[in-house]
Amino acid sequence: MSTLTYAQRIARNHYQNMVALPRRISIAPVHARGIDKAALNGGLRSVHALVSETYLLAARSPGAFHLPTYPDALPRAGGQYGGASRSFRRLPKLLFAIGLMGQTWDKGAKSSLAVPLDAFGAHCRKTGVTRLQQLLSDLGAAGMSSTPEAGRLMVRFPGTPATATGLSVFAKAARLYTAESRHPPSVFCRVDLRILASEDAALGVPKVTIDDVTRPLDEEQATVLRALAGHVETLGFRPKLKCSGLARGEWRGSYVNPKLGKTLFGFVVEENKLSVRFVLDTTPQIAPCAAALPERLRETVLRAGECRTCGRCKDGPIVIDLGGEKRRLCRNLWVTFHDVTMAEVEPLRQLAAAQDRILRERTVEL
Repeated sequence: MSTLTYAQRIARNHYQNMVALPRRISIAPVHARGIDKAALNGGLRSVHALVSETYLLAARSPGAFHLPTYPDALPRAGGQYGGASRSFRRLPKLLFAIGLMGQTWDKGAKSSLAVPLDAFGAHCRKTGVTRLQQLLSDLGAAGMSSTPEAGRLMVRFPGTPATATGLSVFAKAARLYTAESRHPPSVFCRVDLRILASEDAALGVPKVTIDDVTRPLDEEQATVLRALAGHVETLGFRPKLKCSGLARGEWRGSYVNPKLGKTLFGFVVEENKLSVRFVLDTTPQIAPCAAALPERLRETVLRAGECRTCGRCKDGPIVIDLGGEKRRLCRNLWVTFHDVTMAEVEPLRQLAAAQDRILRERTVEL
């Protein structure tokens, strides 16, 4: 059983899935109007460090933010898991609200964000940021401080004086990519500074790349995913990648051929675990590839394809000879492989190539 708490696991997943800090931050003029670009660049780097430090501190010492101590246990669902997730989400929600509503206020050598108290309190109540005073005090562990002053909340940040400016610019840019301010968008929670390169929100959020997806994986699993995904792309299948849940560190991808209108390959990354899925047509052409798979993968295919007379394929099962062994298999086969090793990549590439040939031959026949 894990020694982590739910809140620690959720915080760790947020930390591991932050977008890496780019060497050079591209900032469109619309976001830097009237602001020194060099100072803003430094401020954005400080914001990245601030969010990173906050997530890491929550993962190591959840008591610093008064997060629930429910022990991590399967299944990760239910009231305790939901409560831990809501408690943790208050942190990025609060940072987002401060950046969204705050105006830069220079006072001496320090730069602060001046947030209108009444409007800020109403916003926090609406968005579920409870125990606001305690949470503001807790953020002192990450180097932030806040004091009420003449109807405003003056929020001061660690790092360069431009940190306040960086947070304000970044939050307002992130806000362009969501119609709701109730929850901060994923681009904010992941500190995706690539959004600042675009002048037009209509262009959409930056596309999720394979680099984003592989960040939580170990080196071998990342190499496996890159190898399989790269091979499927060479066959003409295009990726659709998305982050489906930061709390679980969950990423999903599917590869569709726009000409054939078919999906061949997909994957799920959850925390540091990878599973890959193939969508196969069970035909005599696929049998040699299935029979040639390593024993573990072969058994996975046979278990997944075992006919259960569910009636969904309408045409009934197909009988295939696998090395002298006849098996009744479903015509439509979705098979998921877990913990794929580098030694198993080449057989899976051949399986993908065989399915691609089947799809193309069928298209020619039509």
